[in-house]
Amino acid sequence: MMNLQPMQLAWIAYLGGSVILLALFWWGTSAWKPPVLTRLLRAWVMIALFVPAYADFDESYLAPAWAATFFIAAGEGLDAAAGAYWPLMSAAILATAVILVGAVVQWSRRRGGGAPEQVSVS
Repeated sequence: MMNLQPMQLAWIAYLGGSVILLALFWWGTSAWKPPVLTRLLRAWVMIALFVPAYADFDESYLAPAWAATFFIAAGEGLDAAAGAYWPLMSAAILATAVILVGAVVQWSRRRGGGAPEQVSVS
């Protein structure tokens, strides 16, 4: 049998609970309108749950970035927590940009802004 460290057991429990929470959130938001808002919220929840960050200055172990940010900021101030919240912020900004660009492209195609139709001259 494998000999798991306490940190590995904690990660397994956290990831299992996060997958269940994400599945429930996904099911709960399946009928929400507009779809772009639903996609944004789902992306932000996934980022909050699954983006890791180093939880100490020695960079010896990872923790969920939201938890690392909270505890480091509470103990040492927001400036000290920059290493923990930058992964969260950069992932959220990138996901938001991708989703919004996709929504604009989809909207423009529905509005007729896609490729012009071929007109035959007889």
